Amino acid sequence: MIALDDNARRTITNARALLDAMLASGWQQVCLQSAEGDFFLARSPGTPNPLLAPAPVVAPAVPPPPPAIAAQACTIRAPHVGTVAWLLPIGSQPGKGDAVARLAVLDTLVDVPAPLAGVVVSHGMAANDLAEYGTILLGMEG
Repeated sequence: MIALDDNARRTITNARALLDAMLASGWQQVCLQSAEGDFFLARSPGTPNPLLAPAPVVAPAVPPPPPAIAAQACTIRAPHVGTVAWLLPIGSQPGKGDAVARLAVLDTLVDVPAPLAGVVVSHGMAANDLAEYGTILLGMEG
């Protein structure tokens, strides 16, 4: 005979009590899940054991689309006083650091670089205009 400890005796007693309760009632099935174990009983003709059913397939979560990168707008201002020699035409696509305007300062031509790669969207001045320090030369989006 197998020796039973108190825990095993308690488990068997509880299982018998559960079976007796099921037989005395109108229950068709009993399914228990606990940290100590899983238990399933069903009356004839029986129902499928839910403990043996495959785990439901969960569709993988679809990651949200990355946020749209907003176009970065900027204005390019005259770095000093000078006469506008030329401006890059609207719609041009300069790279970062490319010349987008040229100012004539005394006898010297000074290129004004693009702070970012993008598209020229507006002019604030025209060729041969006198640009004061900080005057908007053109607008860009990148």
